Amino acid sequence: MREKIQKGIKSVKERKPYIQGLIMDLFSLGPEKLLTKSPDIYSAIRDGRLSPEDVYEVVERYRPLWNKAKSIDMYDAALSAGQLAAEAETGGTSYPIGKLAEIPELIPKIGYLYTYLRETGLLPTIVLGIYELLTIVDPTELMDIAPAYMISTLYLMRREVKKKIKSKERVEKRRFATSIS
Repeated sequence: MREKIQKGIKSVKERKPYIQGLIMDLFSLGPEKLLTKSPDIYSAIRDGRLSPEDVYEVVERYRPLWNKAKSIDMYDAALSAGQLAAEAETGGTSYPIGKLAEIPELIPKIGYLYTYLRETGLLPTIVLGIYELLTIVDPTELMDIAPAYMISTLYLMRREVKKKIKSKERVEKRRFATSIS
């Protein structure tokens, strides 16, 4: 058992720079750059199966949702950092007040979840909703610091770009099949 725990800790330490880089990239790079950094999308652009304009088109479609997600995640991170500082200063006695402060922040999140539901369907929205409920009871505030809404929006954009790649590949296969016959 001890070996498994040590192996798990080693695995997390090895991935730490990648995870830190991803979180820093989420806040500093635009969604276009994040999507084109993905190996499969990058290779599709390089191979000519996808144009950068296709990526830009998807990003522009979801830009309002991305901006809302970014503001929610930045607000969550700032509020959580403040709550952590207050709990450290008061020895944890401010915990109930900090949890009450999370109630007003649910208002923009409900609007985001509604839009996300229309775009992705019920299951991904339920997962994101459960995550949000868990952040309310998380005593460490670490879940609120994570950029969950930006990651969700990026997932949505990535899924849409991958659909474009598959669609273009089908068109190319049909075109190739008709040129042979």
